[in-house]
Amino acid sequence: MKRVIRLAIACACVALPVMLAGAASAQTISLSEGDPATYDWTGVYAKGGLSIGFPNEPANNFKPKPGAAVAFGGGYRFNPWIAAELDMNVTAGSDLRGVKDDLLIFAFTMNLKTYPLADTGDDLLPAWVQPYILFGFGGGVVDADDAGDESSFMMRFNLGSEFMVWDNIGLFFDTGYMVIENGDSQLDGTGQMVVGALYRF
Repeated sequence: MKRVIRLAIACACVALPVMLAGAASAQTISLSEGDPATYDWTGVYAKGGLSIGFPNEPANNFKPKPGAAVAFGGGYRFNPWIAAELDMNVTAGSDLRGVKDDLLIFAFTMNLKTYPLADTGDDLLPAWVQPYILFGFGGGVVDADDAGDESSFMMRFNLGSEFMVWDNIGLFFDTGYMVIENGDSQLDGTGQMVVGALYRF
């Protein structure tokens, strides 16, 4: 499983810059409408970033430390208020105190993203600052080496914002919690903070 996850991370790290560069040069393909730097935009986007994960083990048997993570995905914005998104997140390097193993969390979720301030214009924030609320569900694997390797159902709750500082390229920051529904994994979930970049095609 770890080899598959490492391969997926490596492919994403190579594919995302290539995809963004290709999108920048391939202006003949129309994937979106409106000004990408405002709410008046619909279309396809891709994103990638780095994060910190904070695994939560309520029984306090493993005492996991925070771990580094990589997150990437993409989606489609249907209108100023709603987008659908697919995300993959891998949290690794969370040492387990007392077990001498590392914890790895692999998650793949389908998300609904809403922009609650889309109809406020520039009254509260500039249009290039776009806060959002994200809810999603999916599955993944919690791998604690000898302590367990279990598939799990997962739900994600995030709050964040996009900052469209260039024509098609922006930054994003979000924080939230991913619920892990599997008693065998001995984790209730993991908190996350993600910082990254996005491209609106």
